[in-house]
Amino acid sequence: MTEVNKGIQISGGNVQGPMAVGANARAEQYIGASRASEDDVARLLARIRELVEEHRAELGDQARPALREADRIEAELAEDDPDADFLSDSLDRMTRRVTAVTTLTQAVGALAALILN
Repeated sequence: MTEVNKGIQISGGNVQGPMAVGANARAEQYIGASRASEDDVARLLARIRELVEEHRAELGDQARPALREADRIEAELAEDDPDADFLSDSLDRMTRRVTAVTTLTQAVGALAALILN
C-alpha cells in the first residue's frame, strides 16, 4: 500500500507566508498598509464574518462570540475617538475564539495590524 503525503516538506532556505495542506485547504495572507482606510477595515470585517460562517462547525460555541466581537469592533471604530485599548482587548478576545481556523486567525491578525498601527 502506498502512503500519500498530504503534508509540507521544506528543506533549506527561508520560507515565509501562509501554507495549507489537505482537502479543501486554503491559505490566505493579508498585508496591512501603513494607514487603514474605512473601506479596507469594512472589507476585512466582512471577510472575517464570512469565514466565521464558513467554519462555524469547526469553531463550535466560539462562532457566535467571535461575531459579537466583530460587531463591537465595528461599533467602536464608528466612534469619533475609538478607544485603542478597547479595540486591542476585543481583537485579543476574537483571536482566542478563532484559533481553531488558521485563515481566520490570520484575518484577525491583519485586522489588528490595520486598526492598531
